[in-house]
This record gives sequence, structure tokens and C-alpha cells, in this order.
Amino acid sequence: MTTRIRILVALSRPPVFLLLGLYAAIGMAGAVPADDFVMTARVLLPLAACQLFCVAANDLPDQAIDAVNLAGDRSRPLVWGVARREMTAVAAV
Repeated sequence: MTTRIRILVALSRPPVFLLLGLYAAIGMAGAVPADDFVMTARVLLPLAACQLFCVAANDLPDQAIDAVNLAGDRSRPLVWGVARREMTAVAAV
């Protein structure tokens, strides 16, 4: 279970997700009270799902290329061969 969570975190590309989350927070700043955590979760959950889908849909076809270009990159689970099944499931869902 923890391995799958780590894979999902690596797939989410945390710096990109942080940037998109900040954009969402800026958009919500004028319309939502600062302590409305439910609305924040309702905005960030689809954002995370979209981010995971986009990364999976982008990385699956590029697996052979990334294996050559990013051979030593530990932030790419597909390159070191542990996440193909999980990425396919994420892209399908």
C-alpha cells in the first residue's frame, strides 16, 4: 500500500502539482473563505486526478525514450520498471 502511495506521489510530479495548486488557490482567494477546507479539497482533488492522468498518458508512450534519456532518474518510477501497471490503471480510471 505504501509503495503505491509513493508511486502516485512520484507520478503527480510534486513541483508541478504545487504550482497548479497555487494557481487554484489564487483563483479561489476572492470567492471562498480562507477556512473553507471542504471547498479547497473539492478543487484540489480533480486537479490531482487530472495531473495523474496527464502524466500517465504522457509517460506510457514515452517509456522506451525515457529509459534511455532518464536512466538514472529515481523520480520516474516507470523508468526503473515498477509502475507500468499502476500508471495504466491511473490512465484508465
